[in-house]
Amino acid sequence: MDLFQNPFYLLAAALWVAGAWALKAYADRRRFRLLSLLGRPATLLRLIPAETDGRRRVQWALQTAGIAFLFIALAGPQWGVELVTTRSQELQVLLAVDTSLSMLAEDAKPSRIEKAKREMAEMIEGLKGERVGILTFAGAAHVQCPLTTDSEAARSFLGSIRVGMVPQAGTAIADTLELGTKILSKYPGHKAIVLLTDGEDRRRDPMEPAREATQAGVHLYIVGVGSPEGEPIPLKDDQGKTTGYLKDRGGKTVVSKLQEEASIRLAAAAQGAYYRATPEEAEAREVLRHIRALERSSARAGSTRRYKNRYAVALLLGFLLLLLEMFVPERGDWRPPLLRRPRRPSDRAATAPLALVLGALLLCGCDRSRSVRDLWRGNRAYHKETFDQALARYREALREAPKDPRPVFNSGAAQYKLGNLDEAQQSFSSLAAPPKLPATLRSKAFYNLGNTHYRKSELKEAAEAYRQCLLLDPSDEDCRHNLVKTLQQLKNPQSQKDKKDPQKKSGGQDQKQPPQDQDPQKSGPKPDRPRPQSGLSQEDAQRILQAVQERQKEVPRPQPSWQKQPDRPPEEVDW
Repeated sequence: MDLFQNPFYLLAAALWVAGAWALKAYADRRRFRLLSLLGRPATLLRLIPAETDGRRRVQWALQTAGIAFLFIALAGPQWGVELVTTRSQELQVLLAVDTSLSMLAEDAKPSRIEKAKREMAEMIEGLKGERVGILTFAGAAHVQCPLTTDSEAARSFLGSIRVGMVPQAGTAIADTLELGTKILSKYPGHKAIVLLTDGEDRRRDPMEPAREATQAGVHLYIVGVGSPEGEPIPLKDDQGKTTGYLKDRGGKTVVSKLQEEASIRLAAAAQGAYYRATPEEAEAREVLRHIRALERSSARAGSTRRYKNRYAVALLLGFLLLLLEMFVPERGDWRPPLLRRPRRPSDRAATAPLALVLGALLLCGCDRSRSVRDLWRGNRAYHKETFDQALARYREALREAPKDPRPVFNSGAAQYKLGNLDEAQQSFSSLAAPPKLPATLRSKAFYNLGNTHYRKSELKEAAEAYRQCLLLDPSDEDCRHNLVKTLQQLKNPQSQKDKKDPQKKSGGQDQKQPPQDQDPQKSGPKPDRPRPQSGLSQEDAQRILQAVQERQKEVPRPQPSWQKQPDRPPEEVDW
C-alpha cells in the first residue's frame, strides 16, 4: 500500500526542518555578536529573564513542527479502503439506415446506400466517446450494432450493411422509431435517432411513434438521401453490372423520389431537424452540432477501490501547533488566566483581533447548527406522529438553510401524512425535476411522488413516477411492486375499489429519505409504512404477485432477427 499519495512533499518537509534548524543556529550566532557589541555578553545575559531563551526554543519547535505537518498534509497520507462508484456523462445516439430496394438508386453517387454509409462513418467518428448504435430497416427494423462506446467496433459494422439484408420488403419508418425509442428510453436525459433514408414509406403513419419518442426525450434528425426528381432503381447481377430496372406490377419502370415534405414534418414532430445529403457532407457536421448540444445523461461507469485520504489529521495538527505557538510569550506571566494579575489595557487591545476572528468563526456555523437542530426536532415530532409540529420545524430548517434539500423532502413527508397531497406533490416534484441533485435523492422523490399520485387516483401519473424511479434506481423492489400494482389497476379499474397507497406486505419504509446523512439528527423521518387497508392478507398478496410473475413468463418472447419470420401479405409497393 502507498502510505502517501504525493511523497515529494515529505522531502519538502525534511528540507524545511533542516533549513529551519540551520536558520536558528545562524540567528543565535548573530544575536550573540550583536550582544557583544553592546558589552560583555555574560553581563548582558543577566539582564534578560532566564525563561526567555527556553521559550524561544519552544516557539521555534512549535513553528517548525506545525509547518512540517502542513507539508505532510500536502503529501496526502492515506490508509483504509473505500469503494467508489465512478459515473460518466454520455450521449446515446442511434443511427438508422434504410436498406430497402430504393436505396440502390444512383442519384446520390455512387448510390444512395453507399452515400448513407459514408455519412454514418463521419458521424461515428465525430461521436467518439459517446454511446452509438446502428439500426437497419426495410419492411422491419433490426439492431445491427447495439449501443457501444467503441467507435471502431461500430465502424466495423458498416461494411456488412447492404440493400436486401432485411428480408422484409418495403420501408417501415414507424417500426424503426418504435424500436429506437424502446432502446433509448431506459437512459435518462436527452437522446437522438439519426434516420438516413429517402423517405418513401407507404406502410403506416410514423407521426404517432414520433410523438412517443418526443415524450421519451428522443430527438429525431433525418438525412434525406436522393433527389426530389428521382431515379430508376437498377437491378444488378453478381458482377455488379446493371441488367435492367425495377418495374411495378403494371410493367412501368419505378422512379424512386426523395420524399422531403413528409420527412420535414416528421422531424419537426420529434423535436429534430431535416437535412438533405450533399456531396460535401456538411449535413453530418450540422447533425453532430445539434447532438452535442443535448443534455448528457449520467451513467455508472464502474466501481473501484481506493485508499481513504487522511490529510485532515496532519492538517489539524499543523494548525493547532501554529496556533499554540502564538500563545507562547517570550516574557510575561505563564500562569493560567484565572491566576494571572489583571492585564493592562494594551494587552486587551492586542488580543482583541484574535477574539474577533474566533467570534466570526463561531457565527459562521450558527445558521447551519440551527438548521440541523430544527431538523432533529422535526424528526422527533415526526416519529411521535405529531406531524403538524414536525412540519413547522421543517419549515424553520428550510428558512435557515434554503439550499438544503432535506427540509423540503421531510416537509413533503409530513404533508403526505397530514393528507395535504397537493403540497406533498409540490415538494416531491421540486426534488425530482432538477438533474443536478443526487440520483439517489431523485429516485426516492419519484417514489414518494408516485405514492402521492396514487392516493389522488392519478394512476397514469403514478405509473410514470414509478418508472422514473426505476430508471434512476433499478434495484428498488418496493417501487417495482408499486408499479406492477398500479399497472394492474390501469388495465382492470374495477378489480380494486380501494384507492389506498400501493404497499408491500413485507413492511419497509413508505417515505424514503435523502441519503446525505444517516445521523438521526440530520436525516429525515423514516415512518413505518402504513398497513394496507384493502383487506388482503400477506398470503393473498404473495399469491397475486406469483400469479403476475407466472403470467409474464407465459408471454411469448420475440423471435431473434436471424430466425425465419412469418411471411407478410404481399404489398403493392415493396421498394
